[in-house]
Amino acid sequence: MNKTKLRPPFEMLSRKSKKPPKWLSEYHPGDRFSLRNFMQSRVVFYPGAGSDFHPIKLFGSSCAAHGFILVDYGFDAEQAEGILSTCTPSEFSLIHLERLSLDLFNPTWERHFDLELREEESRGSFSNPDRFALFAVLEGHTRIAVLYLGFEAVEAYDRLFCQGSSAKPPYGILVQNHGMGGDWCQLADPDSHIAQLAEKFGRPRWLIGQDNYENWRDYEPVSDITHGGMHSVARRLFLDKKLVSQ
Repeated sequence: MNKTKLRPPFEMLSRKSKKPPKWLSEYHPGDRFSLRNFMQSRVVFYPGAGSDFHPIKLFGSSCAAHGFILVDYGFDAEQAEGILSTCTPSEFSLIHLERLSLDLFNPTWERHFDLELREEESRGSFSNPDRFALFAVLEGHTRIAVLYLGFEAVEAYDRLFCQGSSAKPPYGILVQNHGMGGDWCQLADPDSHIAQLAEKFGRPRWLIGQDNYENWRDYEPVSDITHGGMHSVARRLFLDKKLVSQ
């Protein structure tokens, strides 16, 4: 545990606050969605998100990030639309929601865990085989943009953050082993598929992880406990150790 005084996560992230990117601040419902613009923003990724908006409460409310990618294969598009319409934090209101073409999401991507994914697909591990993508804009004291993807999480991370030398890692990530939530692989473990991809293609600066759990290697807890998720799990902000002293 970091021996320096730990601060509330909201306080820490508020020090990293930025204005919304121009494309988002000037966005009007009906404007054409640009995945490139979205991915050039500070993005927080949450695999197995369900209806948990904890990253938005931390990074969005503090204005530390304005783009959020929530991924879960346990819902169909209509259910996910309901989640975006009803589960957003109280300080934000939904001003735009649309379905996106899957052609936007790198249809010629290179799989880095091809065999494992295909084996799990053949076993029927993924409860929602029909992929979908939703784009939402939320407004409050700031604007944030959300992509809700009905994808398998490793595939989504691989497609978005691991294709080519110009790949840019997410600014932050929330990882938790959901157990009975239906995950086919562990997400928070140091040797998880996503952790391996991050080591190869670039590590997120911030990690929201479960308190008193190993989580990913070389991330140090830097905040007080915060609670989130269906069961109000005790979590902390972790920072890449290479950045702790900066």
